[in-house]
Amino acid sequence: MTEDKEASALQRAAKLLLEGAIMLRESCPQCISPLYQKKDGTLYCTSCDRRVVREGEIQRPEKAKSSASPIQAKIDKLAAELEDTTDPEKIVKISETIRSLEKIRDS
Repeated sequence: MTEDKEASALQRAAKLLLEGAIMLRESCPQCISPLYQKKDGTLYCTSCDRRVVREGEIQRPEKAKSSASPIQAKIDKLAAELEDTTDPEKIVKISETIRSLEKIRDS
Protein backbone atom coordinates (compact mmCIF):
# COMPACT_ATOMS: atom_id res chain seq x y z
CA MET A 1 0.00 0.00 0.00
CA THR A 2 1.37 3.43 -0.89
CA GLU A 3 1.94 6.09 1.75
CA ASP A 4 -1.01 8.15 0.44
CA LYS A 5 -3.34 5.15 0.67
CA GLU A 6 -2.07 4.32 4.15
CA ALA A 7 -2.63 7.90 5.28
CA SER A 8 -6.14 7.89 3.82
CA ALA A 9 -6.94 4.58 5.52
CA LEU A 10 -5.61 5.93 8.81
CA GLN A 11 -7.74 9.08 8.47
CA ARG A 12 -10.85 6.98 7.76
CA ALA A 13 -10.07 4.78 10.78
CA ALA A 14 -9.64 7.81 13.05
CA LYS A 15 -12.92 9.28 11.80
CA LEU A 16 -14.77 6.01 12.41
CA LEU A 17 -13.38 5.74 15.94
CA LEU A 18 -14.38 9.33 16.69
CA GLU A 19 -17.89 8.49 15.45
CA GLY A 20 -18.07 5.61 17.96
CA ALA A 21 -17.00 2.68 15.80
CA ILE A 22 -15.11 -0.22 17.36
CA MET A 23 -11.95 -1.76 15.91
CA LEU A 24 -12.41 -5.54 15.80
CA ARG A 25 -10.01 -8.46 16.02
CA GLU A 26 -11.37 -9.64 12.68
CA SER A 27 -9.57 -8.71 9.51
CA CYS A 28 -10.73 -7.87 6.01
CA PRO A 29 -10.86 -10.99 3.82
CA GLN A 30 -9.51 -8.93 0.90
CA CYS A 31 -6.56 -7.04 2.40
CA ILE A 32 -6.13 -8.44 5.97
CA SER A 33 -6.50 -4.96 7.56
CA PRO A 34 -8.53 -4.67 10.79
CA LEU A 35 -12.28 -4.29 10.45
CA TYR A 36 -14.33 -1.63 12.23
CA GLN A 37 -17.89 -2.03 13.43
CA LYS A 38 -19.96 1.11 13.05
CA LYS A 39 -22.67 2.07 15.53
CA ASP A 40 -25.32 0.72 13.15
CA GLY A 41 -23.59 -2.70 13.24
CA THR A 42 -22.12 -2.63 9.75
CA LEU A 43 -18.54 -3.73 9.25
CA TYR A 44 -16.11 -1.51 7.36
CA CYS A 45 -12.57 -1.86 6.04
CA THR A 46 -10.72 1.45 5.98
CA SER A 47 -7.97 0.14 3.70
CA CYS A 48 -10.36 -1.12 1.01
CA ASP A 49 -12.72 1.80 1.79
CA ARG A 50 -15.82 -0.36 1.70
CA ARG A 51 -18.41 -2.24 3.70
CA VAL A 52 -17.70 -5.88 4.57
CA VAL A 53 -20.31 -8.59 5.12
CA ARG A 54 -19.62 -11.69 7.18
CA GLU A 55 -20.29 -15.01 5.56
CA GLY A 56 -23.75 -16.20 6.53
CA GLU A 57 -25.13 -12.69 7.14
CA ILE A 58 -26.38 -12.31 3.59
CA GLN A 59 -30.08 -12.99 3.53
CA ARG A 60 -31.81 -14.39 0.48
CA PRO A 61 -33.82 -11.49 -0.94
CA GLU A 62 -37.53 -11.77 -1.56
CA LYS A 63 -38.57 -12.10 -5.17
CA ALA A 64 -38.36 -8.79 -6.98
CA LYS A 65 -41.67 -6.99 -7.20
CA SER A 66 -42.88 -5.91 -10.60
CA SER A 67 -42.32 -2.26 -9.63
CA ALA A 68 -38.64 -2.91 -8.79
CA SER A 69 -36.05 -1.50 -11.15
CA PRO A 70 -34.14 -3.83 -13.47
CA ILE A 71 -30.97 -2.91 -11.57
CA GLN A 72 -32.51 -3.95 -8.24
CA ALA A 73 -33.71 -7.20 -9.80
CA LYS A 74 -30.13 -7.92 -10.93
CA ILE A 75 -28.79 -7.08 -7.45
CA ASP A 76 -31.32 -9.47 -5.90
CA LYS A 77 -30.38 -12.24 -8.34
CA LEU A 78 -26.66 -11.77 -7.66
CA ALA A 79 -27.24 -11.70 -3.88
CA ALA A 80 -29.02 -15.06 -4.12
CA GLU A 81 -26.16 -16.43 -6.23
CA LEU A 82 -23.63 -15.08 -3.74
CA GLU A 83 -25.31 -16.91 -0.88
CA ASP A 84 -24.88 -20.24 -2.67
CA THR A 85 -21.29 -19.63 -3.82
CA THR A 86 -18.24 -21.03 -2.02
CA ASP A 87 -15.52 -20.10 -4.54
CA PRO A 88 -13.62 -17.11 -3.03
CA GLU A 89 -12.81 -15.56 -6.42
CA LYS A 90 -16.41 -15.76 -7.51
CA ILE A 91 -17.54 -14.27 -4.18
CA VAL A 92 -15.24 -11.27 -4.73
CA LYS A 93 -16.42 -10.77 -8.32
CA ILE A 94 -20.11 -11.00 -7.40
CA SER A 95 -19.64 -8.68 -4.41
CA GLU A 96 -17.88 -6.07 -6.55
CA THR A 97 -20.63 -6.28 -9.17
CA ILE A 98 -23.32 -5.83 -6.52
CA ARG A 99 -21.46 -2.84 -5.09
CA SER A 100 -21.22 -1.25 -8.56
CA LEU A 101 -24.90 -1.84 -9.26
CA GLU A 102 -25.85 -0.34 -5.88
CA LYS A 103 -23.87 2.81 -6.72
CA ILE A 104 -25.72 3.08 -10.03
CA ARG A 105 -29.08 2.44 -8.38
CA ASP A 106 -28.46 5.02 -5.66
CA SER A 107 -27.19 7.75 -8.00
